[in-house]
Amino acid sequence: QYYRVGKKSVKASRLDGAVLAQVAGDLCSDDFCKALVKSARKAASRTDDGTELETAQKDIRSIDAKIEKLSSLLAETTATAILLRKIESLEQERTDILLSMETAETATRQARALREIEEKDVKVILNGIADNLDELDRDDMKEILHGLIDRVVFDFSELDCCIHYRIPTKSLFLVASPTRFELVLPP
Repeated sequence: QYYRVGKKSVKASRLDGAVLAQVAGDLCSDDFCKALVKSARKAASRTDDGTELETAQKDIRSIDAKIEKLSSLLAETTATAILLRKIESLEQERTDILLSMETAETATRQARALREIEEKDVKVILNGIADNLDELDRDDMKEILHGLIDRVVFDFSELDCCIHYRIPTKSLFLVASPTRFELVLPP
């Protein structure tokens, strides 16, 4: 298999091997690890630190009070169908808020973990990925690389390749850390 660049082509295995070697090297580099930790902490600092949870808890208390009032009215009226529909609607709203609370709690825990992340822990994880990169099956490797790499730009005229890494954050912005390396091809 070959990659085509205009009218020229490069053997896919050579380019893939060079890119994988560069990715493995980048994963082991201190600069990459520092950039990753910095990006994680920056992403964690943008979270609301529980204000969404507090708002949801207030909404739950308000809904509970309304349900309690409507339930006490049930014994005093003959138009129970209307009250039951309103109670059911409030219960559904309460369920939706509880689901959003679970999501907010998870995001808050993740942000806390990202703020407290240590560079040495990230280094161990990155080294583990780099060490096992060539032992992974094709699908697992594609999944990992898809999460790490935004794009690879190859300049055939200069035999230059640039890997743009991405670090997904909650806001879905990409943090690119381009790494350039020269691809050596036989004459």
